[in-house]
Amino acid sequence: LSKHPMTIFFGEMFGKVQDLNYGIKTGATFRCFDTFDLKTMKYNDWSVTLRLCLELDIPIVHILYEGPWKAELKHLAEGSSTLASHVREGFVVKPMKERYDHRVGRVVLKQIGEDFMLR
Repeated sequence: LSKHPMTIFFGEMFGKVQDLNYGIKTGATFRCFDTFDLKTMKYNDWSVTLRLCLELDIPIVHILYEGPWKAELKHLAEGSSTLASHVREGFVVKPMKERYDHRVGRVVLKQIGEDFMLR
């Protein structure tokens, strides 16, 4: 990624790397969910991550919902995966603009699906 040597791309590898293969028959694939700027030593806002991924043709994670958080969205952690015919693992909640909270640190939370935990 010579165009952005001071950017770290974070993502998830899936396929033949765990028991849930997401329909990947051989090997694995990558989807980006975050970027970090080594010049500023800060995580980028989601809009920056999207722009970088689009520019470099890097696939991003599947987006289930964009908008204000509501407790009734917890159901999105359950059911079948949106990518394959097995159970959904859960979902990640993060703000569009990076922020920190003195109690939890960086505001990025994961809702793990009950179906996934009980499988």
